[in-house]
Amino acid sequence: MKIEKVKFTFTFTEPVLGMTCNNRDVYTEFIAAKAPTTTKGDEETAALPAREIEQKALTVFPKDDKGMFFWDYQIRGFFKDTIIKMIELGTCKLSKWGYKKAVDSFLFVENRRNYLQRDGVNLTKPDGIEQRPLRAETMQGDRVALAMSEKVDPGTSLSFVVQILMGDNAKSRLAVFDQEMVVAIVDHASKWVGFGQWRSGGNGRFTFTYEHN
Repeated sequence: MKIEKVKFTFTFTEPVLGMTCNNRDVYTEFIAAKAPTTTKGDEETAALPAREIEQKALTVFPKDDKGMFFWDYQIRGFFKDTIIKMIELGTCKLSKWGYKKAVDSFLFVENRRNYLQRDGVNLTKPDGIEQRPLRAETMQGDRVALAMSEKVDPGTSLSFVVQILMGDNAKSRLAVFDQEMVVAIVDHASKWVGFGQWRSGGNGRFTFTYEHN
């Protein structure tokens, strides 16, 4: 087995919104509880804002003493979201039945925490709050709720390293990733998908650079 690495730097051309649920009780019960270890679940809960600024309808950026960041699994989720769209277009050789397992098994993000920066400096607070209505059609009629997300402005960057597990004699139909394929996925996302919350509203669009490590 060999490991190939690609370092990506996203530079956002539109605001990017936080993806982490800000309700500590909901997060602990439904999200952190699914972490692979109790320690990781506690780590993620600890990165939420203090209870006194908690808002149920708000999604946020996790934060520690170094600044705001995205978790590794959030970036892997971004890859999954992009891959399924490419599968539907017929531009990805993975199947819709196996792409999640393929990412979980063979595509990893090197650092657990991946920090947001501007001009080479880690961001320590959001630039504002984005509000938008959420509309849903139900059996009882249309329902509208207000959603809010922390946001950072265009010009913010995010750097992370993708690790690709590869085998010279790989026998799994899921072990298809290589550097060229990973770059193609990110290129598709930069044009048509975006990153973060409320991408359908045009948020999270980015340009990117990459280098092979």
